[in-house]
This record gives sequence, C-alpha cells and structure tokens, in this order.
Amino acid sequence: MEYRKLEEADSQKLSDLFEKLKPNYSKTTVNLELDDVKKKELISSPSYYAIGVFDGEELVGVGALNFCTYRYTRVYESINLPREYSAELDIFYFLEQYFDENIFYEVEKILLEEAKNRGLSSLVAFVHPDNVIGEVSLKRLGMKPSIYMLKEYRLLRQTFYIEF
Repeated sequence: MEYRKLEEADSQKLSDLFEKLKPNYSKTTVNLELDDVKKKELISSPSYYAIGVFDGEELVGVGALNFCTYRYTRVYESINLPREYSAELDIFYFLEQYFDENIFYEVEKILLEEAKNRGLSSLVAFVHPDNVIGEVSLKRLGMKPSIYMLKEYRLLRQTFYIEF
C-alpha cells in the first residue's frame, strides 16, 4: 500500500473510487455525490488535507482532515475543545476489501501528524454506529469517545476526540 497526499493528477481516480463505492452506500447514511467542485476542494483547497491509499495504480481509499470546524460548534463546546485549533477526521471512504483497521490507522496517523505540524491542538471524528473498524482504529490512535452524539443523515454518529 502507498499512502500519499492526493494531487490534481488523482482527480479521475477519486471520481472512479466514489463511483465504485456508490452501490454500497445509501443516501440516508452518507452523501457520495462528488462533483468537480467538491473534488477540486478535497484535492486542492486549504480547507482539506486528503490522503489517498493506493494499491498499485488504483486509489482504494481516502481519508482527510477538514479544517472547516464551524459546522459543529456545539460538539466542540460540549467537549471543551477550542474549535479554532482543531480539525475533523473526515471523508473516510474505502473499497470494502480494504476496510481494515491497520489501513485506517495508518491514514489516521498521517493525518494526526499533519494536524500537529499545522499547530492544531485537537482532532474530532464522527463514526457511524456500524463502523466497528473505524471505532477500533480511532481508539488505537488514542481518541476518546464523547458522550455527544451527532445526528447526521438521519443517523446518530459517535463523537471521538483527541487533544495533543
């Protein structure tokens, strides 16, 4: 596996990944629409830092830091985190055969180091209730569950956080 920051040259591979993922996701759980604007934002906007997971030439997964934390002000207030010095572990999508705790953990470690390098002091993540692998890898990273649950796309999501 190769783990690296997504670049403009990966744009089509990112589109291909999302198309492959669509049959496995319901619109009630997650929005997998990836238009050109969202794709460009994920790859080159200062609002995101996205890591791709490649198996040979194929993009098999993506994880990102989202620096636009204003969406979840109540979450940050509920766990006493300074929103302006935090980021969200976001956009974690992988082909089913790559849904693996060790792969998730490697991406999360890279993103945690990037957050530290940018001078941030905390990360949050929101995990679907059925995503046991995601929850295990976040705990392995040192993230703690919060009592705060986020309701998104009609489902509750467990909130995890870490301060560093």
